[in-house]
Amino acid sequence: MNREAVIAVNRFGLGAAPGELVAASRDPRGWLLAQLRGPEPAYPQLAALGGSDDLLKEYPRWLMSMRAELRRGADAASMQDRPPQGIEQRFGKHFFPLAAKEVSARFGIAATTPVPFKERLIWFWSNHFAVSAIKPTVVAVAGAFEREAIRPNLNGRFSDLLLAATKHPAMILYLDNHLSVRSGFQAPQAPGGANRPRATGLNENLAREILELHTLGVNGGYAQGDVTAFARALTGWTVGGLVDTGFRFEQRRHEPGPQTVLGRSYAQDG
Repeated sequence: MNREAVIAVNRFGLGAAPGELVAASRDPRGWLLAQLRGPEPAYPQLAALGGSDDLLKEYPRWLMSMRAELRRGADAASMQDRPPQGIEQRFGKHFFPLAAKEVSARFGIAATTPVPFKERLIWFWSNHFAVSAIKPTVVAVAGAFEREAIRPNLNGRFSDLLLAATKHPAMILYLDNHLSVRSGFQAPQAPGGANRPRATGLNENLAREILELHTLGVNGGYAQGDVTAFARALTGWTVGGLVDTGFRFEQRRHEPGPQTVLGRSYAQDG
C-alpha cells in the first residue's frame, strides 16, 4: 500500500472513499492539488438552502409573532392556571430545523464529494473563522456563513477570505459589532423593542478576534491601544433590518478621524 496515498486520503482528505486510495496512489500530491484547480462541484444539498439575506429576515419576524403569541398565551394560561410555552421551546421548534438542514447538507457533501481535500480545507477555514450559534440571531445564518464567505474564497487570497468572513452578518452578529458605535451616538428605540440590546458605545469583540485569532495570534505584537483603535475603525459595520438585510456600513455610527493600528495611521472614514 502506498503510504503517501494513505496520508493523502486520510490526513488531507476525509477518509478513503471507494476507489480513492487507488486514484491517489498514482500521484498522491498531484491527486490533492488537482482538487483545488477545478471549479466547485454543484451540490444539490446547498442549492436547497436559503441565503443569509432571507434567513436574517426570519428572526425579527419570528420575534414579533412570538411576542404576540406569548401575550395571548399568558392571557389564556392565567385563565387556566398553567404557564404558556416558553421562549426557549418556541425558538428551538422554529429555528433548530433550519440548523439541522445545514448540518445534514454538510455531512451529506462530506460523504459524497469528489474533492475531499477541498472540503477538508473548507472545514479548516470555517473552524478558523468560527461563529457560534449560541446566540439566537446567529442560529439561522451560521450555515450560510460557510456557504457564502468560506466556499467562494477558498482558492483566493487570504485577505479576501478575511474580509468576506468579517463582513458576513453571522460574524457581525456573533461578535456584537452591530452594537459598536462612535462615542455620543444615540440609538433610536425600535418600536416594541424595549428588551432588545441597544448600541451604547464601543465594542472591541470583533477587533480583538481578528487580531488575536484570525490573523496575528495571542502574542502577535499588538497592544490594547491597537485593539481599541481597530475597534473604532470598525464602528458602523453592521447588519440591515427587515427590508435591507445583509452587511451595511452606517456612517452615523462610525467614529470619525484617523486611527493608528500597529504603528500605521489609517485616514479612511469607514
